[in-house]
Amino acid sequence: MKSPHLSQCMARWLSFFAEYNFVVHYKPGKNNILVDALSRRPDYDPRTVLGRQVIDDDDEDDDRCAVFIASGINLTNVSPEVDLRGEIVAAYADDAVYADILAYLRAPSDETLGALSRNTRNQIGRYHLDGDMLCYNIVRCSSSRRAQR
Repeated sequence: MKSPHLSQCMARWLSFFAEYNFVVHYKPGKNNILVDALSRRPDYDPRTVLGRQVIDDDDEDDDRCAVFIASGINLTNVSPEVDLRGEIVAAYADDAVYADILAYLRAPSDETLGALSRNTRNQIGRYHLDGDMLCYNIVRCSSSRRAQR
């Protein structure tokens, strides 16, 4: 290879290929029509143009201006089409366990508490409402709490 500049990457590849018996010949990009996209660096792509736009202010200060520079920006705007929170709240009506918990949290009384199972009654302090959404508080275990047991 007769290139005056040898990068570290090229040196690693050349040491790898040194195990094989062949000669590497440089072929300029304009003569190499079979080149694939993986062998090209994206910052050398002539189709990627740096866009510069100077935004002038209408103010008296001419020395203040904003410069916008963009190079190959991919912008994606994602907006959910499904209201997941709404679907979860609507599904509470079909679930007997959660419907009873919601009934108790919305109107706490002995009657609504009695409709709950014993296990749910024991855990009812961990439930709370965030709007219409039912939330459950999880107590994380810590080493100090385990040592107390």
